[in-house]
Amino acid sequence: MATSERPRRAVLAAPLLALCALAALLRFPTLDLQSFWFDEAVTVVDDLRPSLAATLARLPSQELAPPLYFVLAWAWSRPFGTGEVGLRSLSALIGTLTVPVAYAAGAQLVSRRSGLAAAALVAVSPLLVYYSQEARPYALVILLGGVSFLLFTRALEAGARGRTLAGWAIVSALALATHYFAAFLVAPEALWLLARSPRGRRAGAALAVALVGATGFALLPLALTQLASGGATWIGRIPLSARLLDFPEKYSAGWQSAENPAWPLPALLLALSLALLAARGDSRERRGAALALLLAAATLLVPLALAFGGLDFFTFRHLMVVAVPLIVGLAAGFGVRRAGRVGSVALAALCLGSVAVNALVFATPRLQRDDWRAASAVLGRPSAPRVLAFTSFSREPVQAYGHRVEEAIAPAVRVSELVLIGNTVAGAPPPRPPVPGFRLFDRRTVQKLTVVRYRSDPPRPVGEAALVEELGLFPHAVVLERP
Repeated sequence: MATSERPRRAVLAAPLLALCALAALLRFPTLDLQSFWFDEAVTVVDDLRPSLAATLARLPSQELAPPLYFVLAWAWSRPFGTGEVGLRSLSALIGTLTVPVAYAAGAQLVSRRSGLAAAALVAVSPLLVYYSQEARPYALVILLGGVSFLLFTRALEAGARGRTLAGWAIVSALALATHYFAAFLVAPEALWLLARSPRGRRAGAALAVALVGATGFALLPLALTQLASGGATWIGRIPLSARLLDFPEKYSAGWQSAENPAWPLPALLLALSLALLAARGDSRERRGAALALLLAAATLLVPLALAFGGLDFFTFRHLMVVAVPLIVGLAAGFGVRRAGRVGSVALAALCLGSVAVNALVFATPRLQRDDWRAASAVLGRPSAPRVLAFTSFSREPVQAYGHRVEEAIAPAVRVSELVLIGNTVAGAPPPRPPVPGFRLFDRRTVQKLTVVRYRSDPPRPVGEAALVEELGLFPHAVVLERP
């Protein structure tokens, strides 16, 4: 290494380490601030079993994702437990590790300054902080998608050398084993590598692509079994136009972007980055950023085209695998060599705004996940058998907080208490008793959830089918809780 190179790398190492520390600071201290929400409760209650074999056996009927995250979460939960801090700390660690990956990808493609810009946005992004505090596969697929992208760019730069190709193939296969939608990133990378590999190395590229393809085919039976369960039908109920708007909103201002009327401001700063790239970037910088943006566009447009064709699973959550290449492309202009103070000030403003959004979420309960922990505490323990009906989602959140329930109450069970639990509708009048003979006894609102109790003396029969039809509930949303 040239002696002039060492001080330059040392100068860059300090801000990168500071960004990693900032990422950890935004992710770890508040891991238990918010309760588990429904999807996380499914991980805790339905997926993670005492043995790894039992955990894997649950996935075909309980999940819509491949097994890798759940294998890691099972192993992680052995020493750290399945509480909010214990289980989410895996995602927080993974989210923190994504910061240097974003730097390396940006430095490889554009410049070291652009790499630092990408790392900064990954560190403070409200959306990535959100997924770094969630016990689900998304933080892992973001990291693996980022490493796949990094190794893809290195393989292009190095002319598809064997070791780099092998690394790309292994990481891409792991990304597929984390989330099926990783295929929409990995497939264009594979085609690009095949097209750009030197003639003497095409066999190696083909072998690497074949390994990734074999992984996909091996996962296909599991994917089809999970799809047949109907767990993805909720996606089609949301208008496609709303799901498309989610991308600029949530990448700009995080998960609760709908609560933030200023979300277009970060989007405008990202547009300024693209303008700086076009006006002040040199040919190499523009070419590298264009590669990242083209790959991100391909990752997004293929599932969008499938949605228009009737195979509609398009949602920003499933496409979080694109986060690193998209951020590298969007942040490139902040760090081009001729960006000057404009780029530095714009990047600083975007980062400070993102930190402020994170702080606002941490301080504002209505911007946080549904507080099932508090709702479960309000629910208390029954003195006699009672029926719980969940108007939002299903039974798993209260089970995660210690309530022992039974699903089988068909055709009916005699109880003196019926409880409805679900999201609060602002200004809604007290709901009428859904079963004749019951009267409203108590109604409490906890954050964004409402717990409504009905009682009857003497006990009366309550049936699952009648409640599901009357209230339009999800399957398995009516359960029996015993003392």
